[in-house]
Amino acid sequence: MQEIFRAIGRLARSSMTVLINGESGTGKELVARALHRHSQRKQGPFVALNTAATYQSLEDRVAEGQFREDLFHRLNVIRLKLPALRERVEDIPQLMRFFLQAAVDELDVPVKSLSEQATEKLQAYS
Repeated sequence: MQEIFRAIGRLARSSMTVLINGESGTGKELVARALHRHSQRKQGPFVALNTAATYQSLEDRVAEGQFREDLFHRLNVIRLKLPALRERVEDIPQLMRFFLQAAVDELDVPVKSLSEQATEKLQAYS
């Protein structure tokens, strides 16, 4: 994800089109919002579109005639592929802490933590 963060910093300074790919839940909208927030266009509106973003290969969709080739080439100037969480298990402990803290704050309950064994199980889960 550090590579993605560096790319956001570089790309936000550019006016190039960025195509963000990744499986459901990888944070595509968060990356898009970060690009917008740090871009020269930040004063303009950010419009999130729910493409109903199932994970399908756009190249395959173009080949099948299910996605316009000209639109694909206009969108595909710079591509960011977001890795699935199973490809970056080192992020799981930090995410666990974040979500546990969010629950603690929202529910106003004592601080919680997960055991090392629970962390290892989550990291082993695909």
